[in-house]
Amino acid sequence: MKTERVKDSKNLKVGDKVLIVGNVAGSRNSIGDIGIVKNLTTHDCQVVVEGKAFGDRGNFSILSDLEKVLDEAEEDVIEKIQDVKSWWIAIVDKWDRLVVWFNS
Repeated sequence: MKTERVKDSKNLKVGDKVLIVGNVAGSRNSIGDIGIVKNLTTHDCQVVVEGKAFGDRGNFSILSDLEKVLDEAEEDVIEKIQDVKSWWIAIVDKWDRLVVWFNS
């Protein structure tokens, strides 16, 4: 299972699966729980975890305490982006070496 740090509410939507990695808000959910985003604001969201009581405020986590659980398609896209980044870094490194050689 791959996860991605939640930076702000733009990275998350209702229905997303999340891993709880902190508990600053004092949620009844525990660190390590995986749940589904129900209510979402700009700074926190309600996370429904199977087997945990669900109430008005008890299941809220601040966004920085969450990591989005990626599905396989998202994992593939991120992996491809990493490959392209690595390729470009290698090209830039070779270009820099060529410029240094040419200027010497």
